Amino acid sequence: MGIAFLYLNMKKILIIILISSSSLQIAFCTGKRVDYSQIEKRNDTTFQKDSNIPFTGTAFMNSNRGKLFMETPYIDGFINGTEKTYFENGNIKLSAEYYNSKYNGKLIYYFENGKPLSSETYKDDFKYGEAKYWYSNGKLKKEGNYYDCRETGLWIEYYENGNIQSKGNYKLAEKTGLWEYYDSLGKLIKKEEN
Repeated sequence: MGIAFLYLNMKKILIIILISSSSLQIAFCTGKRVDYSQIEKRNDTTFQKDSNIPFTGTAFMNSNRGKLFMETPYIDGFINGTEKTYFENGNIKLSAEYYNSKYNGKLIYYFENGKPLSSETYKDDFKYGEAKYWYSNGKLKKEGNYYDCRETGLWIEYYENGNIQSKGNYKLAEKTGLWEYYDSLGKLIKKEEN
């Protein structure tokens, strides 16, 4: 009886999630697509010029050469969804997830070649959670976690060849405990207690 009850409740939750995400997609699809010059911010809310109704739709901006430079989704006057900026070659430069005009979710910068430069997780405009940084060749440069915009827990930094350069823990952005440092061939060259 417990499993059946759980199954029915999970089914209801799934239906609610699907309906909510569909409603969000419908809002984006039926919303207007306007140039940034046609919207304005009043207090903390964005409106289409000459309107008193908070803007719902996508605002876009083109580069001087007429190519898409930026697009930002709005719902009820607030940035909600994934804002994207683009390089002149059309590749994504930045992908930032928003909820109520605050960073919430992944903020990812890219190199012009399309490979990721950095990926950070945000909660209400603060870095929270996993962060990764890469070299332009796609190799991992550094990884760790943030709490309230400060490094926390294990952080590992890598050489461009993939070998570990250093590793150790942070507590409130301060190095703590044992830190190890390596040369580019992977040989341990230094240990440091903090």
